[in-house]
Amino acid sequence: MKIWNSLSNNQVIKALVIIISVLILVVLSCLLFIKYGKKGAIMNDSPLVTVIKLQSAESNMDFIEAEKYIDIERVYGELATRDKGAKDLWKEYLSFGQSLSKSKKFTNYFNYYHYEITVEVNGEDSFVIFKNESGSQVITYYLRKVNNNWKVVKIHIVK
Repeated sequence: MKIWNSLSNNQVIKALVIIISVLILVVLSCLLFIKYGKKGAIMNDSPLVTVIKLQSAESNMDFIEAEKYIDIERVYGELATRDKGAKDLWKEYLSFGQSLSKSKKFTNYFNYYHYEITVEVNGEDSFVIFKNESGSQVITYYLRKVNNNWKVVKIHIVK
């Protein structure tokens, strides 16, 4: 108390303003941490990273992981029949690719260095284009932001 008594009114007011400002900053920081938690510390994946993670999960036949990065109904839904749903077709397609990769002629590894990669983001939509060196093969992944994360919603392949 002796410290407060020795200060002038202006000094007391300045000290209180500083203390209150620090308290407000601490409270705001705590509120932001509570609201965003770990999500605020980890950046969401870019469209290219999303496509790479999808390709990796698919080549490893990790369907649960791959589903985080693709809207299966939107990508394979048009091909679905009464007998086979979009998810079944997707798994069958990946299984076929996996069986091909067992031969020496084919591989399930994506050689990124053979492709020119273009990424374009337009608000909630994006696309990632892989064009081989000769331009004879173009793979376009269309993505849409869903719950602040990118998901592949269409794949277009030109050979």
